Amino acid sequence: MTILLLFSAIMVTLVVLALISQIIVPEEEGSFLIQKNKSSKTNAIQTLPLDKNDCDSAAVDLDCAIVSYLEENAVFTSIGGRNFCSYETLGSREDEIYLDILCEEFYLKDGKIYEGSGTAGPAKITKTGDEISNIWRPRDGSFYTLDMQANFPADLQGMNPNTEKLSQINRQRAKNYFKADFDYKAEKTIDIACDYDFECVTPDEYLVMSRCPFTSMCLEGNCTVVCPNLYNLK
Repeated sequence: MTILLLFSAIMVTLVVLALISQIIVPEEEGSFLIQKNKSSKTNAIQTLPLDKNDCDSAAVDLDCAIVSYLEENAVFTSIGGRNFCSYETLGSREDEIYLDILCEEFYLKDGKIYEGSGTAGPAKITKTGDEISNIWRPRDGSFYTLDMQANFPADLQGMNPNTEKLSQINRQRAKNYFKADFDYKAEKTIDIACDYDFECVTPDEYLVMSRCPFTSMCLEGNCTVVCPNLYNLK
């Protein structure tokens, strides 16, 4: 009898623990609430974790000083939107850092985010401590190869950055800033759990299609191929 009662008590305890483990408790991290259960379904815009003393780009391992400098000096706004820049570090030599950058202007209209001007490609910055004093970009056209040969180490030329991820980081930061989403049409849900757009990779068969500049977003906790409407022409 004693053994039966002890067994029953153990079973009840296991059931209670199982139920508790299913409860999703948001944990506060900086100034945002982060959902820790990656299989959860939500329509809310996921925000990057942000330390109170840092910028949102630090949440994706980007140097806040570099991002701020690029957003102020590497691109201009064509329609009064806001610039968002991300980058991939290719290498460094003393106080010179070699990057591949992607800067995009986004603006809000009718509750949706759309794209303005932008720039992408290699760049070299001079950074001493936290101080950035210069940025170099190669000229276009016939000068590009000459400029790269004169200013970029040979072993860093021809590297292929993950441009889609850089764009996804920019979009995620734009969502945080505008507290809105992009205009898009969902094409196909991929069975990959996610919290942020930059955790998703667009299948190659969609990247080669000409009918739409397909990309991937994290929608309702799953990576989804979408066709974005980048411009509001109304």
